[in-house]
Amino acid sequence: MTTLRLSSLSLAIACALAPSAYAQDVSVIPPTGGGFVVKSSSGNSVRFQVDANGNVIAPNLAAAAQQGTLVCFYPVTGQFGPCAAGIGSGLPGPTGATGATGPAGATGGTGAIGATGLGTTGATGATGAVGPIGPMGATGPVGSVGPTGPTGPTGLTGSAGPVGPLGAMGSTGPTGLTGPTGPTGLLGLVGAVGAQGSTGPTGPTGPTGLTGPLGPIGAVGPQGSTGPTGPTGATGAAGAAGAVLFSGSFVMTAPSTTTPIFWGVGAWVSGGKSAGSEGATATVLTSACTASNFAVQVIDLSFNPVSATTSTVFALRVNGVSAISCTLAGGTSSCGAPSPATFAIAANSPVNFAITSGLPLIVAGNVSVVASFKCQ
Repeated sequence: MTTLRLSSLSLAIACALAPSAYAQDVSVIPPTGGGFVVKSSSGNSVRFQVDANGNVIAPNLAAAAQQGTLVCFYPVTGQFGPCAAGIGSGLPGPTGATGATGPAGATGGTGAIGATGLGTTGATGATGAVGPIGPMGATGPVGSVGPTGPTGPTGLTGSAGPVGPLGAMGSTGPTGLTGPTGPTGLLGLVGAVGAQGSTGPTGPTGPTGLTGPLGPIGAVGPQGSTGPTGPTGATGAAGAAGAVLFSGSFVMTAPSTTTPIFWGVGAWVSGGKSAGSEGATATVLTSACTASNFAVQVIDLSFNPVSATTSTVFALRVNGVSAISCTLAGGTSSCGAPSPATFAIAANSPVNFAITSGLPLIVAGNVSVVASFKCQ
């Protein structure tokens, strides 16, 4: 895996391309005996060079398209500009027809080296501080507690109390009416027995006996066993896009490796001005990848760390939604313990970095925010 390392030179160039919140020149101080060189994207061709002696060299100048105005320079300061009236020849006339190519002449001898031009030495710029290594990623959330096990069986019901005593017997009902006496018959056969009188009404019900005492309470049943731990709940959907107080763009710095690293620089101006709207700073990733190692460093114009005055949240944003974030605690200048640690980015997704909460970032002055992440 490739790790991004920012040199003082690359930071100086990045800050020069940031919004014009800076009020100072950017100085590049080469090492002793060295010069300043701008090369092609392949690193094989020199496009522009200032050597150790102060000579300005543009190797492809002779092959550039012809122009119609002369360029002169002031020998004291080395400043370029249009030539004054009467200096040099007039504008070239139209190009004549091309003549036949003559035979190649003999190679002339090497000309003498021209005199070194005059120029003042620029002030020595401050050396940028090396950014600290970001802290380790935060541990993932603990799974939710499983449901409570079932309740143990209810204890046995106590035995019934003794039956109360029987109530007193009700009073006897009145005796039925006596049937009428039959007429005196002739002496002879005994007459038939008269019909039995009807049964008297039922006497009133005796009082209810006393209620017996309650039986003892049954013993409590044993506690049921704890139920199994429930499965971890599914990860919730990403929350709605929050407010963006500052945003910056990413560029890929290692296109030839199997683990590209994206990094970006944005300028933060005292008073809370953003580096640009979120849509304008987004970079579209043409290939899908998994983002990781999101880290943030805040520096001033001299590349010194700048501490936040309040807790500030930085986010890697994908499609306008925070994917990975880290919190810059008050009194610190960097963060790199993101949650979650990784995020799957689909192809053709716009990506940028932003501050989503924590104003003000600093008390006064201008700073730059340097953010980076790996894409596998």
